Amino acid sequence: MRILGVLLVLIGILGYFVASYTRTVSVEYSQTGLSANKQQYVAAVDDYFARHPLERFGFALNRKQFAEELAVAHPELKSIDVDRNWYGGSKAFVFGFRKPILRWDSAGKTFYVDGQGVAFEYDYFGGQYVKVSDQSGISPTDNGGEIASNRLIAFLGKMVGAVDAGDKGKVTDIIIPASTREIDLKLEGRGYTIKTHTDRDPLGQAQDIIATIKWLDSKNIKPEYVDVRVAGKAFYK
Repeated sequence: MRILGVLLVLIGILGYFVASYTRTVSVEYSQTGLSANKQQYVAAVDDYFARHPLERFGFALNRKQFAEELAVAHPELKSIDVDRNWYGGSKAFVFGFRKPILRWDSAGKTFYVDGQGVAFEYDYFGGQYVKVSDQSGISPTDNGGEIASNRLIAFLGKMVGAVDAGDKGKVTDIIIPASTREIDLKLEGRGYTIKTHTDRDPLGQAQDIIATIKWLDSKNIKPEYVDVRVAGKAFYK
């Protein structure tokens, strides 16, 4: 009976290992109606397991490391989760995608930026995004092949997201003039340009923009441009 009991325990343990082992990767999306190619994400998960083979067992998966490594390979992923059975086996890997608010065309490639300032190359939503017009005269080849610094991309994404949330008109165009560190915005339904500065906090400038627009609307003023490059002040002409 002791031997039989030990065998049953061993069989139970072995069965648990087999049941929790991820043999075939299944990918699902948290958003509906997307046309994303699942095969590339299945391949990304398989590549991860090739580097960390023991994590194919559901109980051994390092979720933090898994999410971080997949986000490096696919920055368009905003959320990465695992849908498990009660015993720890993986039913599916559930991915959520970043929704762009900016589109930046350069050197034959299109980049997208979300409201958190993250840049990526895949868009599965097919919307109309704010177009960045780069008039700085700087070619991507002058910047080591990069479209822009991560700091500038983050600045644009955060500021546009905050301005859009202010409900005073969506940002439709971004112009990068030759002027040092100046970024100009245009909002839907408003004929004037808004001048901003990359050295200022993007969220603080967004608050200044919204407050200035509210004041201009209350006075029925239609300026040629608005300048919020100085913290706590706004100028207009």
